[in-house]
Amino acid sequence: KVDFESRLNLKIKNKDQYDRNFNKIFPYIIPINFYENFFNIIKNNKFFKKNISLLGSGINLHSDDVYKILCADISNKKRLKNIVFQHGGLYGLLKKNMLEDIERKYSDKFYSWNNKSGLGMHNLTKFKKINRLL
Repeated sequence: KVDFESRLNLKIKNKDQYDRNFNKIFPYIIPINFYENFFNIIKNNKFFKKNISLLGSGINLHSDDVYKILCADISNKKRLKNIVFQHGGLYGLLKKNMLEDIERKYSDKFYSWNNKSGLGMHNLTKFKKINRLL
């Protein structure tokens, strides 16, 4: 449940117009998982925090708040290996690719399709073909 009364008290010191504008919109745009649900997520992630040392994903780093919080919490408490698999296209081909930049920055190991030391573009052809009965 969104606690607007509490959110309206979230403010930074007003030094300029930018700060005043930030204070006006911030209570309405902060995700519920980073404010009201944050400590519930930490509590629910307790099992994983104690029992894993490796996280891996091809999408959660962008889209799953619970995964992001778990990754950050474990990284702060003990050394966690975070591996990321490319999600999406045009990696390594654009001057600026925000998703790729985030994945590379926040992973210990990054696997991409266009990197031979990663997944490699044609590695799937190495798998044994399965004949299917029609």
